[in-house]
Amino acid sequence: MSATALAQKVKTIFSLPEIVLQVSELLRQPESSLAELEELIIHDPGLTASILKVVNSSFYGFPGKIDTLSKAISIIGFRELNALVISTSVVGQFKNMPPELVDMDTFWYQSVVRGVLAKKLALHCKRDNSERFFVAGLLSCIGKLILFTQYPEQSADILRTGKQNDAEIAAAERGLFGFDYAELSAALLNQWKLPQEIWGSIAYQLKPLDSPIDKTDACILHVASVTSNIIEPWGSYQNGAFNAQTKQAVFNPGVLEYLQLSTVELDLISNDAVLHAMEVTNTLLPHGVSIY
Repeated sequence: MSATALAQKVKTIFSLPEIVLQVSELLRQPESSLAELEELIIHDPGLTASILKVVNSSFYGFPGKIDTLSKAISIIGFRELNALVISTSVVGQFKNMPPELVDMDTFWYQSVVRGVLAKKLALHCKRDNSERFFVAGLLSCIGKLILFTQYPEQSADILRTGKQNDAEIAAAERGLFGFDYAELSAALLNQWKLPQEIWGSIAYQLKPLDSPIDKTDACILHVASVTSNIIEPWGSYQNGAFNAQTKQAVFNPGVLEYLQLSTVELDLISNDAVLHAMEVTNTLLPHGVSIY
């Protein structure tokens, strides 16, 4: 079975809520208005509360409290709103994961770090529409969750080999399934009809310099992915400061040079991302997160 076929098979199990599709469709219309968006979202109290909670977090750092949905939309803009709607809605779709294969608190924490870091790297690299990088980072590893549910025994076999980094895990997946979690993540987001600028970079996160679409986007996601996976949630806060320990990260040859990104710059950006990740995680997950 190909990654596309498996994504097609599970898209009814792991599906986007109708509100996400409605918001995305409305935003694709050139004449969509703030009033129309507010009218659509306000009927979903949970989503409205989540948006306001995230917008009022330190991740955005707005000076005053934002207490209405219309004010939130007018301040963050339509693209950022779309990213928030996708992010807050998707997290709740992956429930009842095999606890022996994945700790979901750690999974989502590292996913948020990846998303926040990808967005901050995009801003550093002066990329347009930086909000899409948060979505790409947050969802770049959901293919792992699909494999855990659809092929638990084979996934357990891979974990038992002791393989640690994503490149090794992906190679083992390709040996067993014929595709890896990155391809599967991209295939599912494509089935969800998310923009290619999001799933295209996810598909090439393990081999970013081979991307035929946008090498810079793929390189940013690669750096965010590798970095987030070496950050231990329970060990990132020491002596009153966050420490992302990015010197332990092993990136594909030429990626940092392609981005013209120094290790000093990456350390600063990574530590800033870790600083914000916990609060963002607590706002995205309805039950919060407990990893310290």
